[in-house]
Amino acid sequence: MTKQQIPKTASLGRPAGLASLSPSCYNKIKKSKVVMLPQTESYLACALIFRKDGKFLLLKRSGTGFMDGYWALVGGKCDKGESITESALRESCEEVGVQLRADQVTFAHVMHRPDVDKHDWIIFYFVVDAWEGELINNEPKKHSEMAWFALDTLPEMMVVSHRKALEYIAHNSLFSELNGKII
Repeated sequence: MTKQQIPKTASLGRPAGLASLSPSCYNKIKKSKVVMLPQTESYLACALIFRKDGKFLLLKRSGTGFMDGYWALVGGKCDKGESITESALRESCEEVGVQLRADQVTFAHVMHRPDVDKHDWIIFYFVVDAWEGELINNEPKKHSEMAWFALDTLPEMMVVSHRKALEYIAHNSLFSELNGKII
């Protein structure tokens, strides 16, 4: 990336990522020949933890070409212009046929997944303990099964970030970072 391609702040003429540095700090970095790398694209996602009788609802992925055969929580990528809460409410309706209200989802955890398939993922996990209607597999072309599992009986073939998030939430941890492969 050439200097002309690095975004500059209008007021200081510095690369955008260095705009908040003091002049002395900025000059030290400038002299040290630090290379500015392009920022990694980040995706926002949500996952819903439907809880009932000490068990969690999981969907078995199929027909998507991505992690087919693995169990996962309800959820998905946040659409452009959509808040994370709106994303959670939409995913609930799309995947399990239940229209939730914002007051029925409770924030439980956020996980940063750096450099997964050349993208960073920031996943917000929400707990759902009450809902109206019956949970159904509303996307049978994307999920072959739907089942309830206790924390100590989670399936071996489960999306690792979802498994880890459930473990962190059980220990009241609000934030985690998970490096490495998706599975």
